[in-house]
Amino acid sequence: MKASYIIDILKRCELLDGFDFGVDFVDLSDNYVCIKCKNSDKIIRRYCDGENVMGYEFSVIIKFSGKERNNIANTDFCEKLAEWIIELNKKEFTMGEGFLPIKISLIDGPTSYEDSAKSIKYKMDLRFDYIKL
Repeated sequence: MKASYIIDILKRCELLDGFDFGVDFVDLSDNYVCIKCKNSDKIIRRYCDGENVMGYEFSVIIKFSGKERNNIANTDFCEKLAEWIIELNKKEFTMGEGFLPIKISLIDGPTSYEDSAKSIKYKMDLRFDYIKL
Protein backbone atom coordinates (compact mmCIF):
# COMPACT_ATOMS: atom_id res chain seq x y z
CA MET A 1 0.00 0.00 0.00
CA LYS A 2 2.82 2.44 0.83
CA ALA A 3 4.45 1.64 -2.51
CA SER A 4 1.42 3.01 -4.37
CA TYR A 5 1.63 6.22 -2.32
CA ILE A 6 5.32 6.50 -3.16
CA ILE A 7 4.56 6.05 -6.86
CA ASP A 8 1.97 8.82 -6.58
CA ILE A 9 4.65 11.10 -5.10
CA LEU A 10 7.19 10.20 -7.81
CA LYS A 11 4.65 10.85 -10.56
CA ARG A 12 4.65 14.51 -9.43
CA CYS A 13 8.26 14.80 -10.62
CA GLU A 14 8.44 16.30 -14.11
CA LEU A 15 11.66 14.35 -14.78
CA LEU A 16 9.61 11.14 -14.78
CA ASP A 17 7.00 12.25 -17.32
CA GLY A 18 6.66 9.52 -19.93
CA PHE A 19 7.96 6.74 -17.66
CA ASP A 20 5.92 3.66 -16.79
CA PHE A 21 5.72 2.72 -13.08
CA GLY A 22 5.44 -0.57 -11.22
CA VAL A 23 6.04 -2.31 -7.91
CA ASP A 24 8.52 -5.14 -7.26
CA PHE A 25 9.37 -5.88 -10.89
CA VAL A 26 10.98 -4.15 -13.85
CA ASP A 27 8.84 -4.16 -16.97
CA LEU A 28 10.13 -4.76 -20.47
CA SER A 29 9.14 -1.28 -21.63
CA ASP A 30 11.91 1.15 -22.58
CA ASN A 31 11.86 3.65 -19.73
CA TYR A 32 10.55 2.30 -16.47
CA VAL A 33 10.51 3.15 -12.75
CA CYS A 34 10.11 0.34 -10.24
CA ILE A 35 9.52 0.61 -6.50
CA LYS A 36 11.13 -2.40 -4.83
CA CYS A 37 10.06 -2.93 -1.23
CA LYS A 38 13.04 -3.86 0.96
CA ASN A 39 11.47 -4.67 4.30
CA SER A 40 8.44 -4.11 6.42
CA ASP A 41 8.09 -1.07 8.60
CA LYS A 42 10.52 -0.63 11.44
CA ILE A 43 10.45 1.74 14.37
CA ILE A 44 12.89 4.62 13.89
CA ARG A 45 12.01 6.60 17.03
CA ARG A 46 9.72 6.02 20.03
CA TYR A 47 8.07 8.80 22.00
CA CYS A 48 6.91 8.75 25.63
CA ASP A 49 3.29 9.24 24.56
CA GLY A 50 3.40 5.93 22.67
CA GLU A 51 3.67 7.46 19.22
CA ASN A 52 6.30 5.94 16.94
CA VAL A 53 8.11 7.25 13.89
CA MET A 54 8.14 4.38 11.44
CA GLY A 55 10.55 3.80 8.55
CA TYR A 56 9.71 2.07 5.29
CA GLU A 57 12.78 1.22 3.21
CA PHE A 58 12.50 0.84 -0.54
CA SER A 59 14.53 1.11 -3.71
CA VAL A 60 13.71 3.14 -6.78
CA ILE A 61 14.99 1.32 -9.85
CA ILE A 62 15.09 3.26 -13.10
CA LYS A 63 15.55 1.40 -16.36
CA PHE A 64 16.75 3.14 -19.50
CA SER A 65 16.99 1.31 -22.79
CA GLY A 66 17.48 1.90 -26.48
CA LYS A 67 18.55 5.40 -27.44
CA GLU A 68 18.12 6.54 -23.81
CA ARG A 69 21.07 4.36 -22.76
CA ASN A 70 23.67 7.10 -22.24
CA ASN A 71 25.59 6.68 -18.98
CA ILE A 72 26.57 10.32 -18.45
CA ALA A 73 23.10 11.67 -19.24
CA ASN A 74 21.43 8.95 -17.16
CA THR A 75 23.67 9.58 -14.17
CA ASP A 76 22.85 13.29 -14.40
CA PHE A 77 19.15 12.40 -14.64
CA CYS A 78 19.33 10.22 -11.50
CA GLU A 79 21.23 12.89 -9.58
CA LYS A 80 18.53 15.43 -10.49
CA LEU A 81 15.88 12.98 -9.28
CA ALA A 82 17.77 12.57 -5.98
CA GLU A 83 17.90 16.38 -5.64
CA TRP A 84 14.15 16.53 -6.34
CA ILE A 85 13.53 14.04 -3.51
CA ILE A 86 15.69 16.08 -1.12
CA GLU A 87 13.82 19.28 -2.11
CA LEU A 88 10.50 17.47 -1.60
CA ASN A 89 11.31 17.23 2.10
CA LYS A 90 11.44 21.03 2.36
CA LYS A 91 7.77 21.20 1.37
CA GLU A 92 4.69 19.70 2.89
CA PHE A 93 3.59 16.60 1.07
CA THR A 94 0.90 14.02 1.65
CA MET A 95 1.02 10.26 1.41
CA GLY A 96 -2.65 9.32 1.65
CA GLU A 97 -4.89 8.54 4.57
CA GLY A 98 -3.39 7.07 7.69
CA PHE A 99 0.10 8.52 7.26
CA LEU A 100 1.69 11.70 8.54
CA PRO A 101 4.81 11.97 6.36
CA ILE A 102 8.00 13.27 7.92
CA LYS A 103 10.58 12.84 5.16
CA ILE A 104 11.98 10.64 2.45
CA SER A 105 15.69 10.04 3.03
CA LEU A 106 18.20 9.07 0.39
CA ILE A 107 20.19 6.20 1.94
CA ASP A 108 22.34 5.22 -1.03
CA GLY A 109 22.74 5.98 -4.70
CA PRO A 110 22.04 6.65 -7.38
CA THR A 111 24.26 3.89 -8.73
CA SER A 112 24.15 1.79 -11.86
CA TYR A 113 23.72 -1.83 -10.96
CA GLU A 114 22.87 -3.68 -14.13
CA ASP A 115 24.24 -2.88 -17.56
CA SER A 116 23.66 -4.80 -20.77
CA ALA A 117 23.86 -4.09 -24.48
CA LYS A 118 20.15 -3.19 -24.53
CA SER A 119 19.48 -1.43 -21.22
CA ILE A 120 20.93 -0.02 -18.01
CA LYS A 121 19.36 0.16 -14.55
CA TYR A 122 20.07 2.65 -11.80
CA LYS A 123 19.10 2.18 -8.19
CA MET A 124 18.51 4.54 -5.28
CA ASP A 125 17.83 3.25 -1.77
CA LEU A 126 15.43 5.40 0.23
CA ARG A 127 13.49 5.43 3.48
CA PHE A 128 10.08 6.98 4.02
CA ASP A 129 9.73 8.15 7.66
CA TYR A 130 6.19 8.67 8.86
CA ILE A 131 3.82 8.49 11.79
CA LYS A 132 0.93 6.10 11.41
CA LEU A 133 -2.32 7.83 12.34
